[in-house]
Parts: sequence; structure tokens; C-alpha cells
Amino acid sequence: MDLERVAAVIRPRSPWEAIDLGFGMVRAWWRPVGTAWLATVAPVWCLLFLLLSGRPGLALFILWWLRPLFDRVPLHVVSRCLFGAPPAPGEVAAELPRLWRRDLLLALTVQRLDPARSFHLPIGQLEGLSGPARKRRRVLLDYSGHSAAVWLTAACSLLELITVVSLFGLINMLSPQDSKLGPAIQAAADGNVPYWLGLVIGALSCVAFLIIEPFYVAAGFSLYLSRRTMLEGWDVEISFRRLAGRLLGRTRGKASAVLFALAIGGLGAASSFAATPADPAEVIQRVLARPDFRTHQKVSTWRYKNKDNAPPERKRETLNLPHFSLPPGVFRVVAYLLGGALLIFLAVLVLRVALGWLRRPAAAPPGETGALPEAVFGLDIRPESLPADVAGAAWAAWEQGDAAGALGLLYRGALASLVHRDGLEVAASWTEGDCLAVVRRRTAPANADYFGRLTRAWQSTAYAHRPPSRDEAKALCDDWRRHYLDQSRDQSRDQSRKEAA
Repeated sequence: MDLERVAAVIRPRSPWEAIDLGFGMVRAWWRPVGTAWLATVAPVWCLLFLLLSGRPGLALFILWWLRPLFDRVPLHVVSRCLFGAPPAPGEVAAELPRLWRRDLLLALTVQRLDPARSFHLPIGQLEGLSGPARKRRRVLLDYSGHSAAVWLTAACSLLELITVVSLFGLINMLSPQDSKLGPAIQAAADGNVPYWLGLVIGALSCVAFLIIEPFYVAAGFSLYLSRRTMLEGWDVEISFRRLAGRLLGRTRGKASAVLFALAIGGLGAASSFAATPADPAEVIQRVLARPDFRTHQKVSTWRYKNKDNAPPERKRETLNLPHFSLPPGVFRVVAYLLGGALLIFLAVLVLRVALGWLRRPAAAPPGETGALPEAVFGLDIRPESLPADVAGAAWAAWEQGDAAGALGLLYRGALASLVHRDGLEVAASWTEGDCLAVVRRRTAPANADYFGRLTRAWQSTAYAHRPPSRDEAKALCDDWRRHYLDQSRDQSRDQSRKEAA
């Protein structure tokens, strides 16, 4: 994955902002996405409806069940366009056997009812993960963004249903009164679907599917990219690569020219500053008088022309709108679809709860705990790796000028105390933000506030190279003793009293 060739701005985004970016991808690359979509998926859709035109319900169900295979086509195109290599329709058609063959049985059985399908699709298709590796990656991604992916699935499904009903209503409204559409729908509700009506339903469903499904897949892919950016720091990596490229691309002559230009500019700036008046108030007034600092705001409000008198009572007028009504068969089909969707949702919910209860680990015997991680995102949190006086050693490192080492020691000591003393469950792959979120949910507010201050100071020092002030560092060391060392002593004292008793 060449991050330097990416065609979008890679940065951490909120889930809804990431979904909007996915919609923008389809709008920007509508030509390759639409061409590949029409060249690969539309023929399969039309062929199946021609074969089952007399049974449109069965055809719709089969095509709905095969959607995980169809979604791989727009994901393949959008992922290539993102890195500057849009594929031709012939290339997409040649890739279809490989795209549809991978994890075919899994996609049509276990993962078919996944409510966050577009969010999880890149794990197998783009990363090529399977088995336990896929499960671990999915759990890590679901920590943030899963709920937005579920709402995305619900919203796109509803939009597709609304599109089909609206198109059908438009056709009914524009049809003559003596047309055969109403009797045909009534016959379809009774189980006798005419051939031409099956083709109409298939065409409308295909249009709605072709319009909305690419947006759904691209939005899920954008959610996946945003989560990967948060976990792996892609934006930071891209910034460093571009900075390194600029530094390596400079020549000695260019550097000399830049220095010369800076020197000339500095002399000009010095002369201009020397010519400015010495009164700061006058300078501030002149700067604020520029057009850049002027703000114009247009406000529109409703008000009565005569405030003293009450508004006259208006006579209600009725609008003669054209009569529009859908045949009763359409409402019955919509009711069946909504009822079926609700039953499927409830079945999936009950199945997930049942599987979670069956897979719940048994309670550990007294005195026994599960395997605790030895390191969290590369930081060693074993108690034997820490000094006896963590706060004292951290302050000594601060006095020697090692701010990162001091705050890292405090952070490691806090995590070791929370994990090995309080039994806080963390994973080795978690980040500082994941640990802070768990601490805020599982510990007292005072301890959570201190851990939040310590986390922000550690991140600012380790990543931004902006250490806190001396007073803040001293306060962090003193508070560390109060939050972790004193509580550890109290627990050791209580344990000794229990053993003596």
C-alpha cells in the first residue's frame, strides 16, 4: 500500500465525516465505478430476473442474498481509484472469478446477516485475512465505528426501499386510468404475477440497487480507512514521508538561493518594521480596519407590518391536488418486506446474544487470573521491570533532562498498577486512547482524571516533543504516589492483617 499516492486527504475523522467522504468518492469516481458496475453486476441481475420473471419475489430474495458478492466490485474499483490506478471494465471482469471465489461460502452463510457488512468487507478482500487473524482484526476495528456502520446499513436499505416504491408510484401516477397496472398488481398480490410486471419490478429494483449500493460500499470502506488511520497513524507517516522527500530533493544551490531570499526578505521586513509607528494601539486599529477582519452577517426574520393590531384571520383555502393512490397490493408487499426485515433483525439479535452467552468464559477460581499482557503497545508493564519507587525514579530522570523517560516511567507504572493490582483487563494491541476509555469506565473519577492528565502529558512529550512544565511534572509525580503507591500499601497492609488473623 503506497500511502504517498493516495488521492484523498488521510487524517482521523469522525464516523459520520468518514461516511460523507465515502459518498464523495463515488461522486468523484462515478465513471469507473458505474462502468464496472454496469458491465459486471447488471447482466447477472437482468439474467436472473429474466429466468424468474414470473416469480419476482424469489428473484429478489436470491439477488438480496448474493449482495456480498456484488459489493466486492465497487470496493475493488474504489480502492484502486484511491491510489491512482482506476481499473478498466475488462480488468474488473477478469478479476471477478478471484473476487467471488475468495471466502464464497463464508460470505453467503455466516457473514451474510452482518449488519456492518461494508465495514468488514475490506478485511478479507483487501487485507486477505482469514481465520483467527480476521477475527482479531474485526474485534479491533469494531471498537470504534461499528455502530455507525450498522446505522449506515439501515439507512441505505431504507433508501433503496423508498426508491423502489417511489419509482413504482411515479409509474402508476403517470399511467392512464384505464391501464392494466392496477389489476396486474392486484393479481400479483393474489400470487399470479404477469410476465411483464415481473420485468418491471426487476428493472426498478435494479435501478435502486445500482444507484445506492456503490455509496454504501464506499462509505463502509471510508469508515475502514478512518479506523486504520487512527490505529496506525497513516497521517503522521505520510507527513514524515513528504518531509523527507522535500529534504532529500533540495540541492545546495537551491538552499543557497532560499537563504539569500530569506536574507533579502528579512532586511526588507526589518526596514518596514523600523518605519512603523511605535504606538501599539494605532497599529492594532489599522490591522482591525482591514477587510479581512470585517464580518458581515445577513439575518432574515418574520414580523407583522402592524404590531399594534393582531394579524387578520386568514381564510383557509383548499388545494385541488391530483388524486394519487397506490394499489393495495403495493402496501401489502411493503408490509411484508418491513415485517421480514424486522424478523431477521430480531433473529440476528437473539442469535448474537445466545452466542455471546455460550462463549462467555467461566469464572476463574479464587486466586487465579487469566494471562495478563507483559506489554501494551510496546511499553513493558511487568512489575519486575519497574523500580521500587516509581515516582522518585521518574523525578530523578526529569532532573537529569529526560522528560520522555520520566513520563514513560510514570505511565508504565500506572498501567502496571491498574492491570496487576486492580485487575483491569487490557489488550497488548490497545493504544493510549483505548486504555484511557477503559480506565474511565472501570475506575473511580479521581483516578480516571489523574490517568487522563498523565496520558495527555505522555502523548504530548513522546509524540509532539512538548513536555509539560516543571511544576506540572512535579505534580504528576506527587499525585502518582497518592493514587497508586498509597493504595498499594493499604492493600498490602490489609492482606497482612488477614493472613495474621
